[in-house]
Order: sequence, then structure tokens, then C-alpha cells
Amino acid sequence: MPEGTSRLHNDSTHTATTDMQPGAVIMVTGASAGIGAEFAKLAAARGAKLALVARSADALAAVASQCGSALAIVSDVT
Repeated sequence: MPEGTSRLHNDSTHTATTDMQPGAVIMVTGASAGIGAEFAKLAAARGAKLALVARSADALAAVASQCGSALAIVSDVT
């Protein structure tokens, strides 16, 4: 397996990169909780510029405060 990748599923031939370029611009929907919040924190720690989107203003603000200069957008994208 190439360096900087991880196996998504045991039976999958697809890989997901673990290398993120500093300054990458990423929009995360569902960023106020769960996997969206955890991904946002990970991406921020790796130097990404983030636009965080979620329906819950308070929860979104809490996550955004842990993500540096992330832009928090309260919206329902369903």
C-alpha cells in the first residue's frame, strides 16, 4: 500500500489519503457532531482552511472554536 494511505475496508481496493496539504480548503457538512466534527478538528490540526456547516448554531460554534479560524455557517443542506 502506498505511503500516506490507509485501507478503507478489508475487501476494498480504494484507499483514503492521510496526507493533507497545509492550506487545503475544505467544506465540512454535519460539522457540529460525530464524524463531521472529528474530521474538522483533524483537518484543522493539519493546517486546512475550513468552512464548517451544520444546523445547530451552539454545537457548531463549539467545534469551530477548536478549529482555529474556521468559518462557521449555520445552514440545513438536506
